[in-house]
Amino acid sequence: IVFQVYSYRQAQLLGAVIEGTNYSSIWITPNFVYPNQVTNITINFGQLNLPQGTYRIIVTALVDGLLVTFPVYAIFLP
Repeated sequence: IVFQVYSYRQAQLLGAVIEGTNYSSIWITPNFVYPNQVTNITINFGQLNLPQGTYRIIVTALVDGLLVTFPVYAIFLP
């Protein structure tokens, strides 16, 4: 999936999971988000075997030494 994120702080993106499934990210690029700019993020989950629908993706980041999570919503069209 590809999405944009904006952060007021520098953050390291550590991983992501598709909620309600066993899918977790293989890689995220870039894996750093820098302050006060929009960043295009790509997350690769490998080959997905999911029905068409809207999925909630939970991204985990390290911000100022703290683990934080945030949701991204994606529409999957097989």
